[in-house]
Amino acid sequence: MANRVGVDEMRPAKEFAIALLPAFKKPRFEESGSEDVVLSGILSLDYDGYQNSWEAMITIVLEKDWDVSPPTVRCHERWLRRELDWHVPNENILCWIYPEQWRIRLRELGERQGKKAKRLLATEWLLRNVRHLLTCHAISEEFGIPKWKDEWPQYAHNEQAEKQFLRDERKRKLRVKKSDGSVFLG
Repeated sequence: MANRVGVDEMRPAKEFAIALLPAFKKPRFEESGSEDVVLSGILSLDYDGYQNSWEAMITIVLEKDWDVSPPTVRCHERWLRRELDWHVPNENILCWIYPEQWRIRLRELGERQGKKAKRLLATEWLLRNVRHLLTCHAISEEFGIPKWKDEWPQYAHNEQAEKQFLRDERKRKLRVKKSDGSVFLG
């Protein structure tokens, strides 16, 4: 008999998927027979006040521990550049966030502000990053841009990503202020 996850264990993943639903046209929500919640539909690529007409058919797979391991996002568009330098390392899977950054920030936020704030940040973060990445792909298709542009924000790949993340974390920790106004240097 297959090991099925209990309903209560999957509740956080379902709540996260439900928070993402309003961003989609024609959303489809399903629970796989295992430990995943799957959300698919058409995502508008409008973000941060930037209006455009681009849309993308995507699928998001949420595991029960979505706050520890970032959701898997797949794009099903023909214009997606399936290359490492375009943050699509295999098949249609998007590399939309550095996993350690996701895990650490969500843990910190959950400890400080609770589950609801963590889910809200995760929803906004996932949608913003995925929209940004796919907008870069759509722009490259529309304007014939062959290489990822230096001015587009990104994390490097593999070991370079870890170095970049650790450097960013050191800088971030230097900027964190304590509630009494003093600067935390830890």
